[in-house]
Amino acid sequence: MTRTSAAAHSRKLTVALLCCLPFLAPFGGASRNADLQGIVLLLAGAIGWTAIILRPDGMTKSLRSGMGVLLAIFLLSCALSAAVNPHLAYDLWGAPYVRLGAAGFFACAGCGLALRQVPAKQFSTWLFVIILMLAIVAAPYTRWHAHSLARIGGLFSQADIFAVFLSCGLLLSLQMREYYRDLRAYILASQVLFFGLLLLSGTRFALLTVLVLMPIYLQQLRGWWGAGRWLLYLAVVVILLVALRGALPARVTNVGYADESIHYRLDLQSAAMRSAVHRPVAGYGPGNLADALDCRKLAAADLQATCRQHYFFNSSHNIYLDRVLAVGWLGGLAFLGLVTLGAYRNLRGG
Repeated sequence: MTRTSAAAHSRKLTVALLCCLPFLAPFGGASRNADLQGIVLLLAGAIGWTAIILRPDGMTKSLRSGMGVLLAIFLLSCALSAAVNPHLAYDLWGAPYVRLGAAGFFACAGCGLALRQVPAKQFSTWLFVIILMLAIVAAPYTRWHAHSLARIGGLFSQADIFAVFLSCGLLLSLQMREYYRDLRAYILASQVLFFGLLLLSGTRFALLTVLVLMPIYLQQLRGWWGAGRWLLYLAVVVILLVALRGALPARVTNVGYADESIHYRLDLQSAAMRSAVHRPVAGYGPGNLADALDCRKLAAADLQATCRQHYFFNSSHNIYLDRVLAVGWLGGLAFLGLVTLGAYRNLRGG
């Protein structure tokens, strides 16, 4: 077997393992599910890095225009933070329920770099099919596991994460309509399913974001969105939401609840910013956000009410602020720059 064919097989195995990740929830126990997914992620990452080592020439294209520098800064920040913070096991492997530490970040980087060599049509089709499968099993699994369809979370048992996948599915469905024109009726059915489940998830920001991104995505795909079509799109969205108002979850339509939720998250993120200032260089550790958001550091009454219910915080509800807390300001800003530059390059390239 040549190095080229070995690298190709390694990439295929990486894809196969990553496609399995969302479905590794067989036990009903969140901690055991996270452990299993964490192990498989590390295995996929190791195989992904193997593919890169076998064919390093494919990596150079992925790292042009500063991407390589930002990625290196972030990964080195992860390694430094894990080395100097006291909870080495958490920082390498991740905390319970969130098995994403320094090793996990290195694994994600290996997977991402390896999968840059997979053709776009093949990769996006696989991702769309996986999200569709997750959507199909969501309602029966949630009903069986949680005995309720309120804030449906599917196999993730977490509505916010499920909503992000559904939003990606809706955006990918626009691309699928271009790839598979003879299957447009089935793709339309998938779009209805994704949108319905997104509403049932009650995740307001994901719903708002995808409604804004869909016409932008169509503009990139087709380039025929003028002012008239934008106004028509907005009118259709408003009419649809008004027509569905009675059927929408109260979480989506209750303005008072939304205001409370926004203030709650702002209180949490304000506390996170104060914690980030105290450890600006190495943060609190790649897998140890619980220390950064310890209940003893939270002054807001609404956050203390959550603490009195014996919950703890493993996220600030802001992924970029989480990275700053975890690995310090330099690594966190490098992560933000990596995402921003990636988005810019893709928008510029259509």
